[in-house]
Amino acid sequence: MKFLVTIFTVIIANSYSYSAQVDPAVTYIKKKKISVVLLLESTCLSPNFTFDTLKEQNISCADQIAKSIHTKSVRPLWISHAVALEASKIQIQMLAKHPWVKKIYLNHNFIFENSASDSDSLGEFPYSFSQIRLDQVKQKYPDLDGSGQYIGVIDTGVDGNHTFLKNKIFKFFDSEKNRLTEANDPAGHGTHVTGILVANQFGVTPAAKVVAVKMLNVEGAIRAMQFMAEQKLVRVVNNSWGEQDLPDIEIYYRALNVWQNLGIVPIFSAGNTGPNPQTLTHPKEHPSTVVVGASNKDGSVAKTSSRGPGEFNGKLLPKPELIAPGEKIYSTLPDNRFGEWSGASMAAPLVTGTVALMLQVNPGLRCSEIRRNLISSAQDFQNGWKADRGYGILDSMRAIELSQIVISSPIKLMPMMMRGIWPHAEVENNESKEVDMFYFPDELQGISWN
Repeated sequence: MKFLVTIFTVIIANSYSYSAQVDPAVTYIKKKKISVVLLLESTCLSPNFTFDTLKEQNISCADQIAKSIHTKSVRPLWISHAVALEASKIQIQMLAKHPWVKKIYLNHNFIFENSASDSDSLGEFPYSFSQIRLDQVKQKYPDLDGSGQYIGVIDTGVDGNHTFLKNKIFKFFDSEKNRLTEANDPAGHGTHVTGILVANQFGVTPAAKVVAVKMLNVEGAIRAMQFMAEQKLVRVVNNSWGEQDLPDIEIYYRALNVWQNLGIVPIFSAGNTGPNPQTLTHPKEHPSTVVVGASNKDGSVAKTSSRGPGEFNGKLLPKPELIAPGEKIYSTLPDNRFGEWSGASMAAPLVTGTVALMLQVNPGLRCSEIRRNLISSAQDFQNGWKADRGYGILDSMRAIELSQIVISSPIKLMPMMMRGIWPHAEVENNESKEVDMFYFPDELQGISWN
């Protein structure tokens, strides 16, 4: 398989020994002011910084950066120790010489992919529920509805006035305006995803509340992750989006490390760039994520669903972990409409909702335990991991029942995993690749950005 390696443009200053890595896309922008995001070195922080001091120190570093190029329009992003701003190309050259600036990213917009077809009636009970055995959960545990759970959704927004979503949006944060606003969604993608989670009649967790963030670009994605980190009630976040254009993903890895420290489970859609191997978009390869591909109505893998494995720090990891229904999923759309949309974006919230139900039955679950329960309960787990379907279709019933068990030692739950004896891994096209099957990261101790 051919790999396209993007090489950073390195600007070297004559009067400095420092040089930042600059996104090559910056050089092609012809505007007088270019929107960029700076990833800062940890050298401007105190040696023993903590969560409590990171925000304050990030603001201080941002102020110093602003003074160095004679501007005041800087926007600190503490979760990744980064700064967003608008700068001219001359100012960007100055920033690239600054000893505190490690990388400079173009603040490009995201594109949310899916296919759509409008509909106006629910028809039969969603096939997706039976495929993941969620219908059995509803029958056996009628009170298991997401009560008391707060689910994060980072997307294009949500129409909070939709009849089926009324009073379900706990908070709505607009990352572009950098403040709480009335819930809205000009694109529809986020409203559809949110409906799969909490809509009346067909939502996975109809009694749960949603903390939604509207984001459109790199700065917005980091600010959205930062907002979620500040919400003490959120334990699981749905991310039906992915990064394709940045030449480096460290800015997302830093934020995910903070999430992991805080006990937040990131559920990511695999993307719609299949069927070739290693087509996952970023930052889904991070060890803390649970990545979800899309299945068809017959249980086969959707052709467009992005394939694994994921590559993290030079190591191949078994991602996606699961697949879930992603063909013609019925849900809410803005202006009190409904529609059937397809794609991995629609599969991810089925897993996110299942995690919320797992937390409802056992609020004390750790991130690593949630991951283990999801994977070991997958319908094809015993057949081993495969690049297109992970460990198989989500089994909501089994994952929830595993989560009810109080375990003194994780070996009692999954001896195969904890002893490192995994089912075989299989990569498409019979390519010879060594996939690290033993990689369950536990909660990090302190902040790690390496």
